[in-house]
Amino acid sequence: MHSNLFFLPLCALLFAISVHGQSLRPDNDQTEALPQSRTPEAKPGFVLVHAPESISRFKANPGQVATAFNAGLIKWSGKSTVPEAWRVLVNPGERIGLRINTIGGSITSTHPSLVETIVNGLSQAGIRPKDIIVWDKYPHHMMSAGYVPMQPDNQWQCKSTVEGSGWDPEVFYFHETVGRLIWGDHEFKGTALPIIPPEGSVAAEDAPEAREQISNRSYFSRILTREVDKVINIPSMTSHNGVGLLGCLASLALGSIDNHRRFLDGSTSSAQAFAEILQKDAIADKTILHVMDGLIMQYAGGPAFDPNHATSTGFILIGQDPVAIDSWCLQQMEYQREDHSVVAIGAKASHIKAAQAYGLGIHFDQTVMTEVKLSK
Repeated sequence: MHSNLFFLPLCALLFAISVHGQSLRPDNDQTEALPQSRTPEAKPGFVLVHAPESISRFKANPGQVATAFNAGLIKWSGKSTVPEAWRVLVNPGERIGLRINTIGGSITSTHPSLVETIVNGLSQAGIRPKDIIVWDKYPHHMMSAGYVPMQPDNQWQCKSTVEGSGWDPEVFYFHETVGRLIWGDHEFKGTALPIIPPEGSVAAEDAPEAREQISNRSYFSRILTREVDKVINIPSMTSHNGVGLLGCLASLALGSIDNHRRFLDGSTSSAQAFAEILQKDAIADKTILHVMDGLIMQYAGGPAFDPNHATSTGFILIGQDPVAIDSWCLQQMEYQREDHSVVAIGAKASHIKAAQAYGLGIHFDQTVMTEVKLSK
Protein backbone atom coordinates (compact mmCIF):
# COMPACT_ATOMS: atom_id res chain seq x y z
CA MET A 1 0.00 0.00 0.00
CA HIS A 2 1.39 3.36 -0.98
CA SER A 3 2.22 5.84 1.74
CA ASN A 4 2.21 8.97 -0.41
CA LEU A 5 -0.37 11.39 0.86
CA PHE A 6 -2.13 13.64 -1.60
CA PHE A 7 -5.17 15.91 -1.71
CA LEU A 8 -8.09 14.79 -3.84
CA PRO A 9 -10.58 17.63 -4.52
CA LEU A 10 -14.32 17.13 -4.38
CA CYS A 11 -14.79 17.24 -8.12
CA ALA A 12 -18.26 15.72 -8.24
CA LEU A 13 -21.60 17.48 -8.06
CA LEU A 14 -23.06 16.68 -4.65
CA PHE A 15 -26.57 16.74 -3.39
CA ALA A 16 -27.95 15.48 -0.08
CA ILE A 17 -31.26 13.93 0.90
CA SER A 18 -32.16 13.39 4.57
CA VAL A 19 -34.07 10.21 5.28
CA HIS A 20 -35.60 9.22 8.60
CA GLY A 21 -35.55 5.49 9.30
CA GLN A 22 -35.78 4.41 5.68
CA SER A 23 -33.95 1.80 3.62
CA LEU A 24 -32.88 1.98 0.02
CA ARG A 25 -35.84 -0.12 -1.09
CA PRO A 26 -37.95 1.55 -3.82
CA ASP A 27 -40.84 3.84 -3.00
CA ASN A 28 -39.31 5.24 0.16
CA ASP A 29 -39.81 8.95 -0.43
CA GLN A 30 -40.34 10.25 3.09
CA THR A 31 -37.82 12.90 4.03
CA GLU A 32 -36.94 14.83 7.11
CA ALA A 33 -34.47 17.65 7.48
CA LEU A 34 -31.39 17.13 9.60
CA PRO A 35 -31.59 18.91 12.93
CA GLN A 36 -29.37 21.99 12.74
CA SER A 37 -28.95 22.52 16.48
CA ARG A 38 -26.96 19.42 17.36
CA THR A 39 -23.26 19.68 18.05
CA PRO A 40 -20.52 17.68 16.32
CA GLU A 41 -19.65 16.08 19.65
CA ALA A 42 -23.09 14.44 19.95
CA LYS A 43 -24.32 13.53 16.50
CA PRO A 44 -27.21 11.07 16.26
CA GLY A 45 -27.65 8.87 13.24
CA PHE A 46 -25.17 8.73 10.41
CA VAL A 47 -24.38 9.87 6.89
CA LEU A 48 -24.76 7.41 4.04
CA VAL A 49 -22.72 8.15 0.94
CA HIS A 50 -23.91 6.33 -2.16
CA ALA A 51 -21.23 6.41 -4.84
CA PRO A 52 -21.78 3.53 -7.31
CA GLU A 53 -18.85 4.69 -9.46
CA SER A 54 -16.45 4.13 -6.57
CA ILE A 55 -16.56 0.36 -7.13
CA SER A 56 -16.80 -1.72 -10.28
CA ARG A 57 -16.56 -5.51 -10.59
CA PHE A 58 -15.34 -5.66 -7.00
CA LYS A 59 -12.49 -3.22 -7.71
CA ALA A 60 -12.36 0.16 -6.02
CA ASN A 61 -11.71 3.43 -7.84
CA PRO A 62 -9.39 5.29 -5.42
CA GLY A 63 -10.25 8.76 -6.71
CA GLN A 64 -13.99 8.16 -6.44
CA VAL A 65 -13.57 6.58 -2.99
CA ALA A 66 -11.71 9.67 -1.75
CA THR A 67 -14.33 12.01 -3.20
CA ALA A 68 -17.17 9.99 -1.68
CA PHE A 69 -15.69 9.75 1.81
CA ASN A 70 -14.63 13.39 1.99
CA ALA A 71 -18.09 14.50 0.85
CA GLY A 72 -19.68 12.39 3.58
CA LEU A 73 -17.31 13.61 6.27
CA ILE A 74 -17.95 17.23 5.37
CA LYS A 75 -21.70 16.63 5.46
CA TRP A 76 -21.46 14.86 8.80
CA SER A 77 -19.31 17.54 10.40
CA GLY A 78 -21.16 20.55 9.03
CA LYS A 79 -17.82 22.09 8.06
CA SER A 80 -16.71 23.29 4.62
CA THR A 81 -13.31 21.61 4.20
CA VAL A 82 -11.74 18.24 4.97
CA PRO A 83 -9.20 19.60 7.51
CA GLU A 84 -11.95 21.51 9.35
CA ALA A 85 -14.11 18.39 9.42
CA TRP A 86 -11.36 16.29 10.97
CA ARG A 87 -10.57 18.97 13.55
CA VAL A 88 -14.04 18.36 14.99
CA LEU A 89 -12.64 15.02 16.14
CA VAL A 90 -8.86 15.21 16.49
CA ASN A 91 -6.14 17.59 17.64
CA PRO A 92 -2.48 17.85 16.62
CA GLY A 93 -0.26 15.77 18.89
CA GLU A 94 -2.82 13.00 19.40
CA ARG A 95 -2.08 9.42 18.40
CA ILE A 96 -4.82 8.04 16.16
CA GLY A 97 -5.53 4.35 15.58
CA LEU A 98 -7.38 3.18 12.48
CA ARG A 99 -8.90 -0.22 13.28
CA ILE A 100 -9.51 -2.11 10.04
CA ASN A 101 -11.07 -5.45 9.12
CA THR A 102 -8.82 -7.64 6.96
CA ILE A 103 -10.40 -11.09 7.27
CA GLY A 104 -12.01 -10.72 3.84
CA GLY A 105 -8.77 -10.76 1.87
CA SER A 106 -8.10 -8.37 -0.99
CA ILE A 107 -11.76 -7.86 -1.97
CA THR A 108 -14.08 -7.61 1.02
CA SER A 109 -11.68 -6.27 3.65
CA THR A 110 -11.41 -2.57 4.48
CA HIS A 111 -10.20 -1.04 1.22
CA PRO A 112 -6.70 0.55 1.27
CA SER A 113 -7.96 3.48 -0.80
CA LEU A 114 -10.43 4.38 1.96
CA VAL A 115 -7.73 4.09 4.60
CA GLU A 116 -5.34 6.29 2.60
CA THR A 117 -8.08 8.91 2.23
CA ILE A 118 -8.56 9.00 5.99
CA VAL A 119 -4.81 9.12 6.64
CA ASN A 120 -4.51 11.99 4.16
CA GLY A 121 -7.34 13.92 5.83
CA LEU A 122 -5.88 13.44 9.30
CA SER A 123 -2.53 14.69 8.06
CA GLN A 124 -4.20 17.79 6.61
CA ALA A 125 -5.76 18.37 10.03
CA GLY A 126 -2.33 18.44 11.69
CA ILE A 127 -1.89 14.83 12.82
CA ARG A 128 1.69 13.74 12.20
CA PRO A 129 1.86 10.66 9.96
CA LYS A 130 4.02 8.82 12.51
CA ASP A 131 1.19 9.28 15.04
CA ILE A 132 -1.23 7.30 12.86
CA ILE A 133 -1.42 3.52 13.33
CA VAL A 134 -3.42 1.34 10.92
CA TRP A 135 -3.98 -1.97 12.65
CA ASP A 136 -5.75 -5.32 12.85
CA LYS A 137 -5.24 -8.51 14.83
CA TYR A 138 -3.41 -10.97 12.58
CA PRO A 139 -0.49 -10.11 10.26
CA HIS A 140 -1.39 -12.76 7.66
CA HIS A 141 -4.89 -11.30 7.34
CA MET A 142 -3.45 -7.81 6.93
CA MET A 143 -0.99 -8.88 4.25
CA SER A 144 -3.67 -10.75 2.30
CA ALA A 145 -5.74 -7.54 2.26
CA GLY A 146 -2.88 -5.37 0.98
CA TYR A 147 -1.49 -4.07 4.28
CA VAL A 148 2.11 -4.85 5.23
CA PRO A 149 2.84 -4.42 8.96
CA MET A 150 5.75 -2.00 9.20
CA GLN A 151 7.00 1.06 11.10
CA PRO A 152 8.69 3.39 8.59
CA ASP A 153 10.30 6.57 9.86
CA ASN A 154 8.16 9.71 9.53
CA GLN A 155 5.33 7.82 7.87
CA TRP A 156 2.11 6.32 9.17
CA GLN A 157 2.50 2.96 10.83
CA CYS A 158 0.89 -0.36 9.92
CA LYS A 159 0.76 -2.84 12.81
CA SER A 160 -0.74 -6.14 13.87
CA THR A 161 -1.43 -7.19 17.44
CA VAL A 162 -0.30 -10.81 17.04
CA GLU A 163 3.41 -10.93 16.23
CA GLY A 164 3.38 -7.16 16.60
CA SER A 165 2.42 -5.01 19.56
CA GLY A 166 0.96 -7.95 21.47
CA TRP A 167 -1.69 -8.15 24.18
CA ASP A 168 -1.80 -6.05 27.34
CA PRO A 169 -1.44 -8.41 30.34
CA GLU A 170 -2.98 -5.79 32.64
CA VAL A 171 -6.18 -5.12 30.68
CA PHE A 172 -8.61 -7.97 30.11
CA TYR A 173 -12.29 -8.89 29.99
CA PHE A 174 -13.51 -11.71 32.24
CA HIS A 175 -16.49 -13.85 31.27
CA GLU A 176 -17.76 -17.08 32.78
CA THR A 177 -17.68 -18.79 29.40
CA VAL A 178 -14.42 -20.67 28.99
CA GLY A 179 -12.62 -20.56 25.66
CA ARG A 180 -10.05 -22.91 24.14
CA LEU A 181 -6.82 -21.04 23.56
CA ILE A 182 -4.95 -21.20 20.26
CA TRP A 183 -1.73 -19.71 18.92
CA GLY A 184 -1.92 -15.93 19.05
CA ASP A 185 -3.82 -15.77 22.35
CA HIS A 186 -1.96 -14.14 25.22
CA GLU A 187 -2.04 -17.12 27.59
CA PHE A 188 -1.37 -19.79 24.95
CA LYS A 189 1.80 -21.80 25.65
CA GLY A 190 3.53 -23.40 22.72
CA THR A 191 3.96 -22.81 19.02
CA ALA A 192 1.61 -22.38 16.11
CA LEU A 193 1.98 -26.06 15.13
CA PRO A 194 2.27 -29.09 17.47
CA ILE A 195 5.81 -30.29 18.13
CA ILE A 196 6.49 -34.02 18.35
CA PRO A 197 8.90 -34.51 21.27
CA PRO A 198 12.01 -36.55 20.44
CA GLU A 199 12.37 -40.04 21.85
CA GLY A 200 13.34 -40.04 25.49
CA SER A 201 12.00 -36.54 26.20
CA VAL A 202 8.70 -35.33 27.62
CA ALA A 203 5.86 -37.58 26.48
CA ALA A 204 3.73 -36.18 23.68
CA GLU A 205 0.62 -36.14 25.83
CA ASP A 206 2.43 -34.05 28.45
CA ALA A 207 3.78 -31.44 26.03
CA PRO A 208 2.18 -27.98 26.33
CA GLU A 209 1.00 -28.15 22.70
CA ALA A 210 -0.86 -31.39 23.37
CA ARG A 211 -2.69 -30.29 26.50
CA GLU A 212 -6.01 -28.49 26.27
CA GLN A 213 -5.46 -24.85 27.18
CA ILE A 214 -8.49 -22.88 28.30
CA SER A 215 -9.19 -19.48 29.79
CA ASN A 216 -12.09 -17.21 30.70
CA ARG A 217 -10.05 -14.06 30.08
CA SER A 218 -9.75 -12.03 26.90
CA TYR A 219 -6.84 -9.59 26.80
CA PHE A 220 -6.92 -6.27 24.96
CA SER A 221 -4.50 -5.21 22.26
CA ARG A 222 -1.62 -3.04 23.45
CA ILE A 223 -2.31 -0.80 20.48
CA LEU A 224 -5.64 0.11 22.06
CA THR A 225 -4.50 0.36 25.65
CA ARG A 226 -1.07 1.99 25.27
CA GLU A 227 -0.30 3.22 21.76
CA VAL A 228 -3.26 5.35 20.63
CA ASP A 229 -5.33 8.14 22.16
CA LYS A 230 -8.29 7.89 19.77
CA VAL A 231 -9.70 5.20 17.50
CA ILE A 232 -11.47 5.37 14.14
CA ASN A 233 -13.23 2.08 13.45
CA ILE A 234 -13.32 1.10 9.74
CA PRO A 235 -15.05 -2.29 9.32
CA SER A 236 -16.34 -3.81 6.11
CA MET A 237 -19.96 -4.70 5.36
CA THR A 238 -19.89 -8.48 5.56
CA SER A 239 -21.91 -11.35 6.94
CA HIS A 240 -20.64 -13.77 9.56
CA ASN A 241 -22.07 -17.23 10.17
CA GLY A 242 -21.61 -16.91 13.92
CA VAL A 243 -22.74 -13.36 14.71
CA GLY A 244 -24.76 -12.45 11.63
CA LEU A 245 -23.04 -9.19 10.76
CA LEU A 246 -19.37 -8.41 11.18
CA GLY A 247 -20.05 -4.68 11.28
CA CYS A 248 -19.03 -1.81 13.53
CA LEU A 249 -19.84 -3.56 16.79
CA ALA A 250 -18.64 -7.12 16.19
CA SER A 251 -15.58 -6.17 14.17
CA LEU A 252 -14.31 -3.76 16.81
CA ALA A 253 -15.05 -6.06 19.74
CA LEU A 254 -13.60 -9.22 18.20
CA GLY A 255 -10.63 -7.44 16.67
CA SER A 256 -9.61 -5.82 19.97
CA ILE A 257 -9.31 -8.94 22.15
CA ASP A 258 -7.84 -12.43 22.13
CA ASN A 259 -9.69 -15.64 23.07
CA HIS A 260 -12.71 -14.36 21.14
CA ARG A 261 -13.97 -17.64 19.64
CA ARG A 262 -16.07 -18.35 22.73
CA PHE A 263 -18.36 -15.45 21.74
CA LEU A 264 -19.24 -16.62 18.21
CA ASP A 265 -22.26 -18.77 19.04
CA GLY A 266 -24.91 -16.04 18.70
CA SER A 267 -26.22 -16.68 22.22
CA THR A 268 -27.69 -14.04 24.52
CA SER A 269 -24.71 -14.42 26.83
CA SER A 270 -22.26 -13.80 23.99
CA ALA A 271 -24.29 -10.83 22.74
CA GLN A 272 -24.05 -9.26 26.18
CA ALA A 273 -20.32 -9.97 26.21
CA PHE A 274 -19.91 -7.96 23.01
CA ALA A 275 -21.61 -4.98 24.66
CA GLU A 276 -19.54 -5.30 27.83
CA ILE A 277 -16.30 -5.47 25.84
CA LEU A 278 -17.27 -2.34 23.91
CA GLN A 279 -18.02 -0.55 27.17
CA LYS A 280 -14.47 -1.02 28.42
CA ASP A 281 -12.51 2.23 28.72
CA ALA A 282 -9.93 1.12 26.15
CA ILE A 283 -12.68 1.16 23.51
CA ALA A 284 -15.55 3.33 24.76
CA ASP A 285 -13.39 6.27 25.82
CA LYS A 286 -11.29 6.28 22.64
CA THR A 287 -13.56 5.46 19.71
CA ILE A 288 -14.50 8.73 18.01
CA LEU A 289 -15.92 7.63 14.66
CA HIS A 290 -17.22 4.61 12.76
CA VAL A 291 -16.70 4.42 9.01
CA MET A 292 -18.44 1.44 7.41
CA ASP A 293 -16.75 0.32 4.21
CA GLY A 294 -19.82 -0.80 2.29
CA LEU A 295 -18.25 -0.50 -1.14
CA ILE A 296 -18.95 -4.23 -1.41
CA MET A 297 -21.74 -5.96 0.50
CA GLN A 298 -20.97 -9.59 1.36
CA TYR A 299 -24.54 -10.44 2.32
CA ALA A 300 -23.93 -14.19 2.76
CA GLY A 301 -20.99 -16.56 2.86
CA GLY A 302 -18.78 -14.16 4.80
CA PRO A 303 -16.56 -13.06 6.29
CA ALA A 304 -14.31 -14.48 3.56
CA PHE A 305 -15.07 -13.30 0.04
CA ASP A 306 -17.77 -15.31 -1.72
CA PRO A 307 -18.51 -13.98 -5.22
CA ASN A 308 -21.84 -15.83 -5.30
CA HIS A 309 -23.20 -13.74 -2.43
CA ALA A 310 -21.50 -10.37 -2.86
CA THR A 311 -22.52 -7.22 -4.68
CA SER A 312 -20.81 -3.90 -5.44
CA THR A 313 -22.92 -1.29 -3.68
CA GLY A 314 -20.68 1.78 -3.36
CA PHE A 315 -21.81 2.57 0.20
CA ILE A 316 -19.77 4.44 2.82
CA LEU A 317 -21.45 5.10 6.18
CA ILE A 318 -20.06 7.67 8.61
CA GLY A 319 -21.21 8.31 12.17
CA GLN A 320 -20.69 7.92 15.89
CA ASP A 321 -23.54 5.47 16.54
CA PRO A 322 -22.47 1.89 15.75
CA VAL A 323 -25.91 0.51 16.55
CA ALA A 324 -27.61 2.77 13.99
CA ILE A 325 -25.06 1.89 11.30
CA ASP A 326 -25.12 -1.86 11.99
CA SER A 327 -28.91 -2.11 12.19
CA TRP A 328 -29.23 -0.35 8.81
CA CYS A 329 -26.57 -2.59 7.25
CA LEU A 330 -28.26 -5.69 8.64
CA GLN A 331 -31.56 -4.66 7.07
CA GLN A 332 -29.91 -4.17 3.69
CA MET A 333 -28.26 -7.57 3.94
CA GLU A 334 -31.58 -9.18 4.83
CA TYR A 335 -33.12 -7.62 1.72
CA GLN A 336 -30.37 -9.12 -0.40
CA ARG A 337 -30.70 -12.51 1.27
CA GLU A 338 -34.45 -12.49 0.69
CA ASP A 339 -33.99 -11.54 -2.96
CA HIS A 340 -31.54 -14.41 -3.45
CA SER A 341 -33.49 -17.00 -1.42
CA VAL A 342 -30.97 -17.12 1.41
CA VAL A 343 -32.23 -17.72 4.94
CA ALA A 344 -32.42 -14.62 7.16
CA ILE A 345 -29.50 -14.02 9.49
CA GLY A 346 -30.86 -11.34 11.82
CA ALA A 347 -31.45 -13.72 14.71
CA LYS A 348 -27.71 -14.37 14.90
CA ALA A 349 -26.97 -10.65 15.16
CA SER A 350 -28.46 -10.35 18.65
CA HIS A 351 -25.42 -8.34 19.75
CA ILE A 352 -26.92 -5.30 18.00
CA LYS A 353 -29.96 -5.31 20.28
CA ALA A 354 -27.73 -6.01 23.26
CA ALA A 355 -25.56 -3.01 22.40
CA GLN A 356 -28.66 -0.81 22.27
CA ALA A 357 -29.82 -2.16 25.62
CA TYR A 358 -26.40 -1.28 27.07
CA GLY A 359 -26.71 2.28 25.80
CA LEU A 360 -24.15 2.04 23.00
CA GLY A 361 -26.52 3.48 20.41
CA ILE A 362 -30.04 3.32 18.97
CA HIS A 363 -31.67 1.53 16.06
CA PHE A 364 -31.52 3.45 12.79
CA ASP A 365 -35.31 3.73 12.51
CA GLN A 366 -35.25 5.86 15.67
CA THR A 367 -32.70 8.32 14.37
CA VAL A 368 -31.77 10.27 11.25
CA MET A 369 -29.94 9.00 8.20
CA THR A 370 -28.64 11.59 5.74
CA GLU A 371 -27.95 10.31 2.25
CA VAL A 372 -25.33 11.94 0.06
CA LYS A 373 -25.43 10.91 -3.59
CA LEU A 374 -22.63 11.62 -6.00
CA SER A 375 -22.93 12.16 -9.72
CA LYS A 376 -20.75 13.68 -12.41
